[in-house]
Amino acid sequence: RLMGRFGITMGQFKTAVAEYDTTGERVGDDPAWATTRKGEYLARMICTECHGSRLTGAPDPGGGMGSPSLSGALGYTPEEFVTLLRTGTPRDTTRKLTLMAEVARGSLTHFTDDEITAIYGYLKALPATGVRVESRVSSP
Repeated sequence: RLMGRFGITMGQFKTAVAEYDTTGERVGDDPAWATTRKGEYLARMICTECHGSRLTGAPDPGGGMGSPSLSGALGYTPEEFVTLLRTGTPRDTTRKLTLMAEVARGSLTHFTDDEITAIYGYLKALPATGVRVESRVSSP
């Protein structure tokens, strides 16, 4: 253990931090961040858990209804969308979204108004077919 620490101190071993590229552009530096990138980032980090990687919905493995496509956000006004994310109440108040209400009140309440606006803008910009999935192949 002591020899390992000594080796790191002497530069014999590289840590993960040493491999981090600090010269690359950061997300916030991208001009598109001000339009849809912030919303894309938030939607892909949060919404994909329930709505699938393409945001087109996901079946319930238990045989229930599953989750809907987020293209449904197209029918919401900005105010209705805020209500949905803050309370889990859909624009059609006769419907009950049990899981969405639980998630909204438990996790999504931490979103700022700015973040909700960014997610809404991103979802409005998506085609009805959801997120375009790109295959990332690194070239030699």
